Amino acid sequence: MRSTGNVGGPFGNEDGIALVTALMLGLFGMLMVAALLLMVNTGTWMSGSQKRHQTALEAAHGANILFARDIIQRTFEGTQLDSVTYPGANWTFVPVAANADFDFKLNNTGIFPNDPVDANITFQTANGPPVTASVTLVSTSRGNSSSGGREGLETNLGVGTPVSNKGTPPVHIPALYQIRAEGQSGTSERAAVRALYKY
Repeated sequence: MRSTGNVGGPFGNEDGIALVTALMLGLFGMLMVAALLLMVNTGTWMSGSQKRHQTALEAAHGANILFARDIIQRTFEGTQLDSVTYPGANWTFVPVAANADFDFKLNNTGIFPNDPVDANITFQTANGPPVTASVTLVSTSRGNSSSGGREGLETNLGVGTPVSNKGTPPVHIPALYQIRAEGQSGTSERAAVRALYKY
């Protein structure tokens, strides 16, 4: 029969020390596996979050470009905001602002930071839910560009008129529009883009 007492070893019962050591090594192994699983799950969540944020950012960029290059141009050419349509496109344009409010913001110098959204643009995605972007005209600095087209100048605005009668043409001062577009992908990921459009 084997003695379980102190037989001269430095720690007394070597069987107990071996058991404690094995339990501690098992605990450390489980902690390492748990930490590895947590890092993998966090990385997957972050990757999905970054993808949704990138999608929202791209939607905001697209809405900003569409609003600046097409919708403002159509409005200058006489189309009302609620008459702008895109049949057959893979996006949906929904005007929110009243025509009179949008025309006022477009044709008068001012800052409109707290105005509601002017339009919502919803983009269809290939693999996933649609992404919506809200677009707002935030400020206008009216120049002397003719509202009838890009080439003409208005000389009755008191801006850029010649100082002498030597035939000097008026200086062209373009209209500047600050546009804010906010894209949203899913319920939590959002991205905002601001741009300055020169007309």
